Amino acid sequence: MSEIKLNKYSRKIVESNEQRFTRLMNDNMDFAYNIARKFFDEKDDIQDAVQSAFIKAWNSFSNFNEKKSLFSTWYYSILRNECIDRLRKGIDHHKGNTKQPELLSSSDLSNEADNKELYQQIILLAERLSVIQKETFLLRDIHGYTIKETVNISGQSEGSIKTNLYLARKKMKKWLIEEDLL
Repeated sequence: MSEIKLNKYSRKIVESNEQRFTRLMNDNMDFAYNIARKFFDEKDDIQDAVQSAFIKAWNSFSNFNEKKSLFSTWYYSILRNECIDRLRKGIDHHKGNTKQPELLSSSDLSNEADNKELYQQIILLAERLSVIQKETFLLRDIHGYTIKETVNISGQSEGSIKTNLYLARKKMKKWLIEEDLL
């Protein structure tokens, strides 16, 4: 009899987690799409990255602790890593083609490809930053969130964000100079 009660209890927990996860994912779908759009130009690449990150998030959802971080921060980390992994593996199938070719001159296409390559190098260099500096740098300088939005996403104080952003920018500038990218 206790085994039957345990199974009913276990099923309720699983159903509750599924519902909670579904609600959180629905609440963060636009956020996820906008983040992936910063890494990729093609709709298919964006959707594939978001979907893969959602699967990874579901598979590790039991490790998510809402007392330690916001879901958006936790998921952002998974999505960011998924996008970076895909860039490293060359899964961005349409690099440099962010606009219709007939609308761009050959010099515009070259500049567009150069900018995309620099952007990808900056993302890869950001991996060297501490976790907190990387998060702050990516949210503010790469994704364009305001200080207030970054506070809400990351859970950091405004002062911490400003300090971490200053330190991250300083390091990034140094690395960009060392890599002869600046």
